[in-house]
Amino acid sequence: ASVLADNVRKWGTGNVAVTTCEPKALGEFENWFDAVAVDAPCSGEGMFRKDPASRGEWSEGNVRLCAARQDAILREAWRALKPGGRLIYSTCTFNRDEDEGTLERMLAWAGDEVAEAAVPEAGAEWGIVCGQVGAFRTYRFFPHRACGEGFFAAVACKSPDLGGRMRSPKGRRTLFGQADKGAVAELGRWVREPAAMRFATVGDTFYGWPAAQAEAVRTLSEALPVICSGVAMGQLFKGRLKPDPALAFFVGLDRAAVPVAEFGPDETLSYLRRAEVRPDALAEGMNLVCAEGRALGFAKRIGGRVNNLYPNSLRILKQ
Repeated sequence: ASVLADNVRKWGTGNVAVTTCEPKALGEFENWFDAVAVDAPCSGEGMFRKDPASRGEWSEGNVRLCAARQDAILREAWRALKPGGRLIYSTCTFNRDEDEGTLERMLAWAGDEVAEAAVPEAGAEWGIVCGQVGAFRTYRFFPHRACGEGFFAAVACKSPDLGGRMRSPKGRRTLFGQADKGAVAELGRWVREPAAMRFATVGDTFYGWPAAQAEAVRTLSEALPVICSGVAMGQLFKGRLKPDPALAFFVGLDRAAVPVAEFGPDETLSYLRRAEVRPDALAEGMNLVCAEGRALGFAKRIGGRVNNLYPNSLRILKQ
């Protein structure tokens, strides 16, 4: 989950919440999600070519264990899916018990609740083996036919006729603090569409979320152990924002809020290693560091020295 959270920050969309919890906790958000993707834990047969060590971990007992786990996860995923919503199920195994067999077991209890989803046709040139299990469209990716390792996927919809209202568990805690008018004005200066954002504090750090997802993120975060959500904006000191490194990746960042320093290859490598950066490459004060137009992070020039603010956890360690 921490690796996923790190990738989410780099995507810079700001509309994602990463949590780590049992499937049952998500199932309690009944009829809540427009789409649910279940990339289920499996016996990993599709990785045998790529990872020889995975062959030694395989056993018939593990296949049965994975199949039972998949069945339980799908029950909770189905609870969480809205009527009319789309369910995507996938594994990286060839085992029928964990692929088509899992779908058949689900159809035995879900029955007419499962409806076909409108999906594009996969052309023969793609090398995908297509099939059907009840309302599920299925896709098998074999390493000798399609690019990549072994993979299985299936898609269907929850019948829109089911009805039922959305339910969510009560929040376990109040997590978000209110951003005052002055803070909102300063934070809004850093984004292209401030009216389309919502800001709040978690601890001493300000975060931003697209307005369309802000309430959903709040509900999730106060009921589940969310480890990352929205975009970390940074901290305010005397009314001015000290930007969090994640803000540099945000797709909605307004680059007019701060001077932009465009680095060449050598300067970029120095920056990414958290090494010294030449002061004359930056304007006085906070700068957004870019390479080939892509934002990498922030650096602050104070006279003749530069504070390299690239995250230590991301720095390049090898030459």
